Amino acid sequence: MCKEIAKIEAAKRQLDCAIRLYYDEEDSLSIHTLAHASFMVLYDLLKESDTRGRYQDIQKNMEKIGWKNINQVPNFLKHADRDSGEKLPGHEPGQVEHLIGLSLIMYGEITRNVTPEMYVFHISTKIRYPDLFNLPTDEDAEFEDAFRKGAEHMKTADWSVQILPGKAFLIAVRENPELLEGKLELT
Repeated sequence: MCKEIAKIEAAKRQLDCAIRLYYDEEDSLSIHTLAHASFMVLYDLLKESDTRGRYQDIQKNMEKIGWKNINQVPNFLKHADRDSGEKLPGHEPGQVEHLIGLSLIMYGEITRNVTPEMYVFHISTKIRYPDLFNLPTDEDAEFEDAFRKGAEHMKTADWSVQILPGKAFLIAVRENPELLEGKLELT
């Protein structure tokens, strides 16, 4: 007999799978489909459960990005009855990062914790885009300079190089889950 699956569990499983596929450099359209499905469920669940105003923050982000942009790829993938000759101009894994990032924020807000996959994605995103997170300057000027230059260099590197830190971190966490003890709870 199959066990019942709650919406939050389904969204978590889809998001974790999307993150694993992302780091395994699998098909970007499949990753996008999973991430978008998770995103939509979490968006609706956050609207119902929001007690700290995070739904409004996500909604403002969505207005900046635009729902048309968010739904363009999923609509292309599911609707052939009205546009069977349409072609997608291309798709790359980086096009799904915002969906994964916003989804893990919503999941964390709803559950007050994140999964190892979500934590790894969040940390590796901070490494790749330190300016987006307003990371404090390290006291060691030499380290700080090397870190910032490395982050800038990563933006122009091949995709497999860009995601390498996250990929390595996820492998380490899979092999040593104790690395994240006490780090998966949001405050």
